[in-house]
Amino acid sequence: MTAVKRSAIPHERSPLADIISVGNVVDVPTVLLSYQKNWIGIRAPLKVGEKSRRIGLTWAEAADNVLVAASEKRAGGQTVYYLGYNQDMTVEYIQACAMWARAFNYAAGEIEEGIWPDEDPDKHIKTYTIVFPSGHRIVALTSRPSNLRGRQGVVVIDEAAFHQDLAELLKAALALLIWGGEVHVISTHDGTENPFNELIEEIRAGKRKGALFRCTFREAVEDGLYDRVCLRKGIPAVESERDAWVQDVYDFYGDAASEELDCVPSQGGGAYFSLALIESRTSRDVPVVRLKYPQGYETIPEHLRLAESQEWCERELLPLLSAIPSGLQSFYGMDFARSGDLSVIWPLLKEQDLRKRAPFVVELRNVPFKQQEFIL
Repeated sequence: MTAVKRSAIPHERSPLADIISVGNVVDVPTVLLSYQKNWIGIRAPLKVGEKSRRIGLTWAEAADNVLVAASEKRAGGQTVYYLGYNQDMTVEYIQACAMWARAFNYAAGEIEEGIWPDEDPDKHIKTYTIVFPSGHRIVALTSRPSNLRGRQGVVVIDEAAFHQDLAELLKAALALLIWGGEVHVISTHDGTENPFNELIEEIRAGKRKGALFRCTFREAVEDGLYDRVCLRKGIPAVESERDAWVQDVYDFYGDAASEELDCVPSQGGGAYFSLALIESRTSRDVPVVRLKYPQGYETIPEHLRLAESQEWCERELLPLLSAIPSGLQSFYGMDFARSGDLSVIWPLLKEQDLRKRAPFVVELRNVPFKQQEFIL
């Protein structure tokens, strides 16, 4: 990796360090708000935070990352890899880390620009790195690497819902957990069918192990966000004006406020039910009968194809149909396709207690139209 030094991190003591260490200086509030402290207080191999826009969760994450990277290995120190989805947020993050290093009075190297070679020979990832005397580093990447193999430490995926191919990125990042690493996933929502929301639903349903965190904009305001914004702007925090300020923020986002501020993913892609809800209602006991023909099968004479279909129905379907109790009301539905997707036939039985169940499911791939009609 080639590196070019960008900006030094002075080692003199910062006034912010006194605020952090003392915490009770007159008229000086605690540096981290309650929800920020709650987030960094979660110690888990995989933790996932769904959040409102602009509440400073990444800023708090940077503080925790500096503490981890500056610590010796025997004290739990590790290298931190930060993955943002664009260069601007990566630069903002590494600058926050530099600020925290000064505030904590940690000796640290300069912010260095470098190039991280990727599996793709035509792709090179720009990096920003801070090296600590502990031997650990904070490495902020401007785009997603093809893999994280051979790496060890803490992986931070910021605004995860907006990364391309988040599922593959998570797969690579979670491999670090085997050797004691951690994966921190932070994001605002971007629809119900987004892999970020599906990850949350899997954890809630108990299908994946992990710790969840959630903070809406109103919850952040209750914890002091409005007062902190006023302090940052150098204006007095007027309690009577707080509600109007909050309403202005919601008015700015309009119809998107539920997703952007209240952590409620929008219905996306025409899907009404989330993947986790569907999976929680599935049954592994329903037999699935599959028929797949090779490419070019439709050129075989039709009478031969229909004869094969009849033989297949007698062998695969007749035993299942014979097992259905007589006297029950039955239904069926079909989602028709030809070759790119499956044709699926769902029989449905109405039991005496009015519950409905599928006795079996039929899946057909690359089956010509006439044979599909015959089987149906």
